[in-house]
Amino acid sequence: MGLSHQITDKEIMIFGGKSAIMFQIFNGCYVFDVEKMCMREHGSLVNPCSFMNTPLVFDGNLYAYGNDVYVHRYNI
Repeated sequence: MGLSHQITDKEIMIFGGKSAIMFQIFNGCYVFDVEKMCMREHGSLVNPCSFMNTPLVFDGNLYAYGNDVYVHRYNI
């Protein structure tokens, strides 16, 4: 259970999340390259979070928010 958004033709940004098996909440932020089938770490969130809302894209930035008090901004 995490949030993702396609940021380019080849890349998907994935951040936060919760494992349904281990009940662990993650604070990672990753970019997945669909052509190379590889993932690279792109930083971390302020605190572990499983986002529940659709991200907003405005003025070249992606805004992610969910079940915590923070709004995370990523420059696309």
